[in-house]
Amino acid sequence: MGREIPEKDAPGPRSSGPGTAGRRGGPPHQGLALAAVLFAVSMAFIDQTIVAIAARTSSTN
Repeated sequence: MGREIPEKDAPGPRSSGPGTAGRRGGPPHQGLALAAVLFAVSMAFIDQTIVAIAARTSSTN
C-alpha cells in the first residue's frame, strides 16, 4: 500500500516545458487583450465626456 513510482513514459501531469514558463493556463496573449479592452473602454469614456461638454457649450452659444 505504499506509493508507487510512475514509469518514465506513463501518462499524467507533466512538468512545464520551455514554452510554458510563467503562463497560467490561459491564452498566450490574455494580458494584451485585457490591456486593449481597458484602453478601448477608457477612450470611449473620454470621448463621451468631451462630446457631452462640447454639446452643452455649443447649445448655450
